[in-house]
Amino acid sequence: MVIALVAVVLIAVLVSRSGTNRSRATSKRGSLEIKSTEQAREAWLSGDLRRMINALDSKAKLVDRHFLLMSVVKETYRLRADPGMAQKCLEVAQMHVDEFPRIKTALKREFDGDLPRVPTFQQYATLLMERGQFDRAIEVCESAIAFGLDDGTKSGYEGRIERIKKKAAQGGGQKVPTPDSESTSSSKIITSNATAPQAADSFSELHRKRTRPITSEVLRLDDIPFVPLPRAPQRWEERGVPDARKEDAGDEELFQVLGEPNWDLSNPVKLSLDDRPDPAYRLHFSARSGTFLIDDRGRAAAHPGAPASVLSFGTSGDLLAERQISWDLYRLQVNPVGHGLIGVSSKQVLHCYDEHLNSLVAFPLTDTPELRASKSRFGIGDHEIHRHIRTAALRPDGGAFLFSVVDEAFALDMHARPLWGVRMPQKEGWERVGATTSLTGTSADVERAMDTLGLSYPFAAEDVKRRYRNLAKRWHPDMNLGREEQVAPEFRKVAAAAELLSGLDISEFAEPEERAIYQKTVGEAETISIGDTGFTISMGMSFGGEERSVADWIYAAGFSASGGAFLAGHSGKIVEIDGAGQPLRLFDTGSVPRRIADTGDYLYFLTDTRLYLIRDTTLSRVVDVFGKGELVVGQTGFGLLGRKAFRWYTEDGQFVGGVRTKHPLRRIFPTARGWSVETRQHRAELRGVPAWLEDC
Repeated sequence: MVIALVAVVLIAVLVSRSGTNRSRATSKRGSLEIKSTEQAREAWLSGDLRRMINALDSKAKLVDRHFLLMSVVKETYRLRADPGMAQKCLEVAQMHVDEFPRIKTALKREFDGDLPRVPTFQQYATLLMERGQFDRAIEVCESAIAFGLDDGTKSGYEGRIERIKKKAAQGGGQKVPTPDSESTSSSKIITSNATAPQAADSFSELHRKRTRPITSEVLRLDDIPFVPLPRAPQRWEERGVPDARKEDAGDEELFQVLGEPNWDLSNPVKLSLDDRPDPAYRLHFSARSGTFLIDDRGRAAAHPGAPASVLSFGTSGDLLAERQISWDLYRLQVNPVGHGLIGVSSKQVLHCYDEHLNSLVAFPLTDTPELRASKSRFGIGDHEIHRHIRTAALRPDGGAFLFSVVDEAFALDMHARPLWGVRMPQKEGWERVGATTSLTGTSADVERAMDTLGLSYPFAAEDVKRRYRNLAKRWHPDMNLGREEQVAPEFRKVAAAAELLSGLDISEFAEPEERAIYQKTVGEAETISIGDTGFTISMGMSFGGEERSVADWIYAAGFSASGGAFLAGHSGKIVEIDGAGQPLRLFDTGSVPRRIADTGDYLYFLTDTRLYLIRDTTLSRVVDVFGKGELVVGQTGFGLLGRKAFRWYTEDGQFVGGVRTKHPLRRIFPTARGWSVETRQHRAELRGVPAWLEDC
């Protein structure tokens, strides 16, 4: 009896211990599963491609699995020039398509019955089409249609299928090399971690193979045409412009027409929560392809953890693409007459995209021999090199780009082939071009000066000189003996008007036969000037300093319509060069433009305070732009987009009208009935607007 009782107790103890062990094992297994699920979610949130690929085999909730697969496809698609990345993109895209029937149900639950855009299908179809697999590409598009997906374009996947069929009929596609073990193993992942991404693709390898930098020729400006311009006013001169800021201040009306055009402004409607743009997209740029909204601070709700994000809209307001960017946008440029955007990160990664936000190229500038040479030339440390890269520009057709380092600029095509390299002359070199004035004025001052000289738009510097010489003979005190005191004020008025309109010192206006001044720098301290009144010797002072202190840093750049470029120095001088890097013309605005656009017919220089509209060598118009923001260039006119206002101008720069909003503008674009104007919460239709902007 006792033995039986002991046996029962022992069995109970053993069962109890067995249950405890099973419980612990189950708990441990559950903990691992939770950790695995978290691993998948944390991977796609990190933006680290290597980490995301490693997480593909981990368990995950269906929604997290969806975003993980989609993120891997997007990043490997962007790096598809690397055979290893292209192969990985094909594999994961097929995985995503196969799993989507289960994922779709979870997504609809997560998004209240709606399906978000899934770029995997269009990227997969494009990659297949590029490889000549047209039938499979069409099947992927048909699957997307069956799932009820939209690719964000007007024609949708149906239009994409037609384009694929057309490409197939033309015998399109390209031969793609099969990745071998070496190319696959050498493939670099673009991000090493979420906070410090590194670009390393085949483009970088091409740069590393170039051991010698592009030779930068110093631009010789002595013999090229010089186009002086009225010098741009400084920001503080805004005080002299009546209601300069008040125009954009807004009032109690949500939308209000500016000027007196015969336009019809519909009653505003409140946007639904789904239609309201995320306020993180604070930068608004217009291009020939449409509009880019840019979150440059990494705050977009849809892309947590991304350094930056971009929305691209077509000319009719349709969403073309949405993308999170793997690098920050320390430098950023959108060409108003182009189709893409270019950025340079604080870690010196140059990256650019087309209007569909497909990556055109991404690589560290530190891989280029040009940057290494500049660091050596100026003694620039790694911690400060980003401050010496002041600008980058993308050619309107997306076929080439340029970047500048201090006073040098380099252009390359999308196959890493050098096009040209140039260097701006040192600051004192500009003295040979002509003496400039420090006199500035607003557009109203310019118009008064035009009245004084009897000029009208457009006019050239030679027109100003001719009118000045004629009027000077009438009002010069030497020509009015006995009336000197009476004519002197008028003569000073004429002289000031000539200086303001030309941007030149009045000494430049003497008749050629009356004046012959040459200047030569002797050594570093002595200057000899010889002229018609004899000669003078002025002893200068020599100040020591590094080469970068006397260099004319390139602060702005833009490609020309003819395939050349415009380079703007800190001095305010702007040099136009041709496609081989040879100088063509020299302009002077007195300050650095922040936007340069060339349509072929008109040339636009936009500074912080003034827009110059130039045709050939004549000035068609100057427009004060205090607080009026960005330039929008159309086919036969242009607009100025401010924080709370948009203004339309004719081709020759005459103001037509505008619209002002109470709250900051988010988007403005043409529709079938007119123009749509949007703030964060409201939209209004503007009808009767001139048609000249419909093609912008």
